[in-house]
Amino acid sequence: MHRATSGTAEFGGANGPGVVFEITNSGTETVLHSFDGSDGAALLTGLVLDNAGNLYGTATEGGAYNQGTVFKMVP
Repeated sequence: MHRATSGTAEFGGANGPGVVFEITNSGTETVLHSFDGSDGAALLTGLVLDNAGNLYGTATEGGAYNQGTVFKMVP
């Protein structure tokens, strides 16, 4: 049984260009990361979860050359 669901939002978060969040079965939302543009922006895809609980995703904008990023979130 899953205890929480993770997802992304294209815009929003504390800085505006996107956010990774988690929602528990009880409806509690937790922001896992707010992007600031330098580390990615415009998150348009879902997340991939590995066996260790790490989340992987992509941002279509931002990063060093404003061409997007690949990111990993460690629990």
